[in-house]
Amino acid sequence: MYSRPLLVNQQCIEDRHFMGITLSLIILFNLALAHHLLAIAELEKKDNTRTNCSPPNNLKRLHQALRIYEFAYGLYQDYKDQPFKNNDDEEGARSTDYFHRAAGNVKLTMIVSNNIGEIHRVVGDPLKHKRSLQHLLSLMMFVIDDKSDLIVLDSKEMDGFYHNLIPIILDDVCAQVA
Repeated sequence: MYSRPLLVNQQCIEDRHFMGITLSLIILFNLALAHHLLAIAELEKKDNTRTNCSPPNNLKRLHQALRIYEFAYGLYQDYKDQPFKNNDDEEGARSTDYFHRAAGNVKLTMIVSNNIGEIHRVVGDPLKHKRSLQHLLSLMMFVIDDKSDLIVLDSKEMDGFYHNLIPIILDDVCAQVA
């Protein structure tokens, strides 16, 4: 699970930039993440106090986190489909802004796909879990294959995603060995 909250860039704060819907998306993502982390802590606490391995009955927080992730991502999808507006006439500045926006798009999509997939795994929905991981894998392949050196996550974060993708990457390999 990706567990770092999204933060507002310090320069945006100092320069008092108008962030528009971006601030709402950051708040929604962080709210979903808070529910997700709290649900995991509650599940671990229940696991530590139980003697049997039956699944927990109350997964309400995970479902809340899932709904907030999905709402934030849907809102984000509507926003990203809007034309890119930049009042600056300099071609270099527009190109840089577009590059940063594209990097943010990929990063947010990877994080949300990963976390939604993790929720589906915990609640026991293997079909949706696999679908989320396949989406994440296609994004990771894009990032790795991209010739513009689009680096959206550090190596530790990427390692976490690779670890989560092992079940679908090795699925065909392991199935054929038998």
